[in-house]
Amino acid sequence: MDSWVQRLNWVSPSTDGLEYQFHARYKHPHQALNASIATTYSELEGSSLNINLIGMRGVGKSNVARRLSVLTKRPVMSTDLLVEYQFGKTIPELISDSGGDWRVFRDAEFIVVQQLAALDGIIVDCGGGVIVDLDEDETEIYSARKLEALRSAGPVVWLQGDIARLAAKTADDPTRPSLHAQKSAEQIMRSRLPFYEEAADFSIFVERGARQAVAQAIAENYSLVENAAAPSQTAVGALVNKDLN
Repeated sequence: MDSWVQRLNWVSPSTDGLEYQFHARYKHPHQALNASIATTYSELEGSSLNINLIGMRGVGKSNVARRLSVLTKRPVMSTDLLVEYQFGKTIPELISDSGGDWRVFRDAEFIVVQQLAALDGIIVDCGGGVIVDLDEDETEIYSARKLEALRSAGPVVWLQGDIARLAAKTADDPTRPSLHAQKSAEQIMRSRLPFYEEAADFSIFVERGARQAVAQAIAENYSLVENAAAPSQTAVGALVNKDLN
């Protein structure tokens, strides 16, 4: 597997700031996920800590991550996208080629998480199952190894949502392969709740249409932008601080 880390290029500062480029080349032309991503950022502001976004399928992690990127001028890295890049195939293809065994994906996800934890000042858009691993019986368990790696580089922010709505929203999405042969998506989501709770340093509920407010709340809470030294009452009012110490 080719290492995506070797293909991260920081272009010299220009009048437009730093240009951050991540070039991902897939084997399949139909993967027009805009695998070549190039976004211009000015000099990174605030803390060099990473912001790790976790949450269930369909809650809006990627959307919030992009909005947070605009607010903070920080690059976004998607764990799912990077696993796809490493294997040169989509997640459904990877799971299918593995005979439905999600352990192959979880191990690859762990490697990606370790690599991202070695970077500074990024927003990590984590896959929905980053908080789990599988035991010998293929039962989901809390992934201490992945969460330790994520937290070593920055706080873990849990984006919560209505489980029934999220399960219905993602039910027929061909890009999201089935997580279990017998259990429904809603059952799996509910069984993961204790793992999300254990993983989260902070959590915030994502209402439909309120993703900009969520991004602003995160930016303000972690003082990631100049005008966020004192978090606003409105933004922090929705943010639940969970002290894990």
